[in-house]
Amino acid sequence: FLACLAALVQQTSAADAPPATVPAAVPLPLVVKRGTKYAILDQSGKLLTEFRFDSIGEFNKEGISTVLVNGKWGYLDATGKIIVAPQYWRAHDFSEGLAAVGSDKHLFGYINKSNKMVIPQIYENPGLFSEGLAGVCDPAKGCGYIDRTGNVVGAFQYGLVEPFHNGMAAVESNEGPWGYVDKSGKLVIQPAWDRVRDFTAEGIAAVGPTDSEHWIDKTGKPRPEFDGCGKFCEGLATVERNGLYGYIDRTGKIVIEPKYVRAGEFADGLAPVEIGKLYGYIDKAGKVVIKPQFAEADEYSEGLATVKFVGKDLSMAVIDRTGKVVIGPKNYLIERFEEGFARFEAQKWGMIDRQGRVVLEPRFDSIEGFQGGFAHVQSDTESGYINQKFQLIWKDKE
Repeated sequence: FLACLAALVQQTSAADAPPATVPAAVPLPLVVKRGTKYAILDQSGKLLTEFRFDSIGEFNKEGISTVLVNGKWGYLDATGKIIVAPQYWRAHDFSEGLAAVGSDKHLFGYINKSNKMVIPQIYENPGLFSEGLAGVCDPAKGCGYIDRTGNVVGAFQYGLVEPFHNGMAAVESNEGPWGYVDKSGKLVIQPAWDRVRDFTAEGIAAVGPTDSEHWIDKTGKPRPEFDGCGKFCEGLATVERNGLYGYIDRTGKIVIEPKYVRAGEFADGLAPVEIGKLYGYIDKAGKVVIKPQFAEADEYSEGLATVKFVGKDLSMAVIDRTGKVVIGPKNYLIERFEEGFARFEAQKWGMIDRQGRVVLEPRFDSIEGFQGGFAHVQSDTESGYINQKFQLIWKDKE
């Protein structure tokens, strides 16, 4: 319930930071399996393809997925149409209009959505394109970057390379430490750290040894050092100093001094913090806008937050951004809202809407939150996926 309150995230390289999620232009389908074959369903449960695929990958933000048929990979769109016939030894996701595909010799090139090979199959370990560049490895020289026409940018000389973010990319030297290159491929920050993160739009990145992190600018100059650095949410990130938590902005400036025993991430303009053994909420200026009164408090999600009152074994409620209780208190566990609904556990799992109305009776042993309009449910008698009309559109053993 309070997993997000430990707001400092651990990363071993720039690769650990998940990419930002972007809503798809079309509703993404659900991948389902019957026997050993896969197909996709729409939101109503209608099959968009036959069960003919040996594997279907995750659909990207453009509504395109990799598919496997008889040992060969191709591409499928969200309507069920094959856009590149299965023919490759390996196939990676499209990014910036190009996708890496592998030959039988285990070497990769890049195709466009018309299946034209625009970059020849001569590389290993191909990455996604980001800011016009992709990381690849030359089998004889090492790793580096190419542009969307296949031109080499910089030199192939690194052990590992990561995608570009805000004009900078993390690279690992052959000896182990990480540094940064700019978009010309020039090594502008020498390898010196075993932990690195992406540069923000304001030009700072968190780096550090295993036991601590600090911020640097694009010249490698250090900013104030902290014992730990969290991820940015709504322009602010948690930092730890001497066992207390505060916040910095994207320039690295401390905007809320480290003074809290615990501090969560900002969402909807508010963050939960522990003050005097109770939780309340502060705004981005550090002003307490919901007084400390809760034994537990979660981050906001979709304008609502789940809290637990003091003095009772289980007394959960949902509050709005003013601190007003809009659902509860309830004598059962309430999870965060996802796509307009929240899971709750009253011996069994069900779902409520934003008004607290039970829209799915608690009869399941487990329920996952909605993602893309689908949620997985499971009980002794039924298991599969529901849509947001709470219809069981797919049974796992079907």
